[in-house]
Amino acid sequence: MTSFYGAHYFLTILDDASRPVWVYLMKEKGKASSLLKNFVAFVNNQFGKNVKIIQSDNGLEFTLGPMKKLFSDKRDHSPK
Repeated sequence: MTSFYGAHYFLTILDDASRPVWVYLMKEKGKASSLLKNFVAFVNNQFGKNVKIIQSDNGLEFTLGPMKKLFSDKRDHSPK
């Protein structure tokens, strides 16, 4: 089913600590990586916090391509 804006997919982000929810509508799954990357930057800029854990359904949009690089970069820059 298509939304009023033509979206077929959605990305839901939940903060486990304080429970706010963000929902992004997408016309294609490939937008998930840029939305998540922008969200991580938003959290850092707006709240001065770093995203520590990202949990997904292991869909291909989260395990290949740009997302794999994002997760690898975050892992490489995390404190040991």
